[in-house]
Amino acid sequence: MARHDPGRYRPAEDRLIEHFGIDVREHLVPAGEAGRFVRVLESGSGPATLFVHGSPNAAATWVGLAAQLSGRRCLMLERPGAGLSEAMAWTDHRTQTARLQSAALDYLGVDRVDAVGSSFGGLYVLNLARAHPERVRRVLLIGSPGGVASLPYPAIFRGLSLPLPGFVLARALRPDADGAREMFSEIGHGESVNAGSIPPVVFDWYSALLRHTDTLPNLAREARAIGTPRGYRESSTLTDRDLAQLRPPVDMLWGDRDPFATPAQADATAAAIGARIDHRPGLGHLPWYDDPRLVADAMEVLFAAPPQGGIANLPARIEPYAAHGAPDAEGEPVHTGRQLRS
Repeated sequence: MARHDPGRYRPAEDRLIEHFGIDVREHLVPAGEAGRFVRVLESGSGPATLFVHGSPNAAATWVGLAAQLSGRRCLMLERPGAGLSEAMAWTDHRTQTARLQSAALDYLGVDRVDAVGSSFGGLYVLNLARAHPERVRRVLLIGSPGGVASLPYPAIFRGLSLPLPGFVLARALRPDADGAREMFSEIGHGESVNAGSIPPVVFDWYSALLRHTDTLPNLAREARAIGTPRGYRESSTLTDRDLAQLRPPVDMLWGDRDPFATPAQADATAAAIGARIDHRPGLGHLPWYDDPRLVADAMEVLFAAPPQGGIANLPARIEPYAAHGAPDAEGEPVHTGRQLRS
């Protein structure tokens, strides 16, 4: 049986969305290459915020956080080849990722966004900010970003960049829900997994993502486009000099249990960017799974602040967004796609 089976993946995604009780619209957006589309899941209304997920993951990873952000228009981009987005032929990763994000904003009628990148999605939003700084109000990197030369090269990329071992790994890794729990524990969420604070529907969805879509095989192709077994390709990575030249302000939210880089390495990267960094104890690589309300509150304070503001030294709990006043919305939602939940 073919691995890619949207008919088996979609019900798991729908259950995840229903669990968090939000209305989500699906858009199929031209990706800047003939005949290629990426999905964008949209929720809420208000200031536009672009979310780009990491690897291996998909757009629905954000819905628990988006449920806490009803005052924002959340645009959750599903990267090429992930979930139900179509794969791309990678020739110039840096240019292509910037172009597809800009094309998605054009399609959705959005001029300017706050951009949030998690893990390897961080490289995507940084590429957008470098190529189209006029379209990015500010950037928030959640967890260790991929593609940054000064940070450790992820082991999964090292394995996936090997043609035959990468192919075997991508085809063999098909976890059930218990396997998905183990994977979340391995990226710093063990305490939340053991406490049962991450709902079981998350693990069912993540298992379906890796079992019933081509997310991992497509990630292997992308890994080979940007890296080798030794590290990132020069044409794809971001050096400290690249980071220092970014025009939009950048902030970082870092869980101290993130296994992909140490807090000291995170501080060095923040210094290279000129970013504020907020270290959060007890949070893993995808901090909103440990405490979505805390991450949502931190985001709202950050995005309501003047551009020179940051999120360093925020209190453990923050007053709700409405107490700080919301910035003006930039455009109304464009309802162009499938309603996933009403």
